[in-house]
Amino acid sequence: AGQVYVALSRCTTLDGLVLLSRIGQNSILTEPRITEFSSRQTAESSLQQTLEKEKKIFQAGRLLQAFDLQKLIHRLKDFPELVLSKDLPDKGAAYELSQQLIAAAIETDGIVGKFRDQLRDMLAKDTDAAQIRERLDKAAHWLASQIGKKMLQPLADHLDDLKKAKRVRQYTKSVQEVYASVQQNIMHLYGLEYDGSVIQKGALDTYLPVPAEQVLVKKPKEKRAPKGETVRITLELFKQGKSAEVIAMERNLSPNTIESHLAQLVGLGEVLITQIVSDDKIDQIKAACLREPNASLTDLKKKLSDDISFGEIKAVQAHMRLSEE
Repeated sequence: AGQVYVALSRCTTLDGLVLLSRIGQNSILTEPRITEFSSRQTAESSLQQTLEKEKKIFQAGRLLQAFDLQKLIHRLKDFPELVLSKDLPDKGAAYELSQQLIAAAIETDGIVGKFRDQLRDMLAKDTDAAQIRERLDKAAHWLASQIGKKMLQPLADHLDDLKKAKRVRQYTKSVQEVYASVQQNIMHLYGLEYDGSVIQKGALDTYLPVPAEQVLVKKPKEKRAPKGETVRITLELFKQGKSAEVIAMERNLSPNTIESHLAQLVGLGEVLITQIVSDDKIDQIKAACLREPNASLTDLKKKLSDDISFGEIKAVQAHMRLSEE
């Protein structure tokens, strides 16, 4: 069988070839892995169907994640320990606030969890897209209102009280970061998409209790925003609680451009890194940068998950440089 294979493999044409004897079935050997691979080959039409199905699954996952407060609850559970570790003028009230925030987040997640179940069911049943968008819009406004009223407002009041206190600068910065983490859950709702349409009828920033500048970390006066007018406009819109996607749509610019503006602002201390990049992404990007400090932006992007953008990498790098100063 081996000689037959070698002989036939050297033929450039079968014209005029005459076999003197029949090649038996037992002389033809096929690699099992090749047979298995061939049996798994899928028709192009089937691949397209699979692609559409997976796109819907991915989109559904992003929608469900936007209405999940588990990461926020986990973050808030560190707040009571932070309060107890500091020498505060009214530690009792601050500790009570930390407990109230956890309770509010758990309660809100329990209610919105029922919506997640409904949404999951609607997506599985291929419910009319318009009906799904309507439910998403209502749920987004409800969730934003609960976060604003039960979590952001109490934190804003606490920050206002801290302005009158002395020797609480580091603690104030930590509370600002908690505020930013809570606010990020509203920002995740901006520009939610389903079936190619943006799911948002009104401005969710109406649920933000205070201007964003009240919760940004103040840096030395020499740290000024870029002179460019376009970056200043982005900063003003961001202070209104608008996400990079929404700002890009309003200004008719690409999201990448807006992300670059925000990265510059992070480096200047005008925007907190936790306001534009999630905690898990920050950890991933930091780890990659520390492993390969001389790697280019493109090389870093290749080594990170697909859902991490160039703008987010730039922002974390700017944050790391600022922290080293």
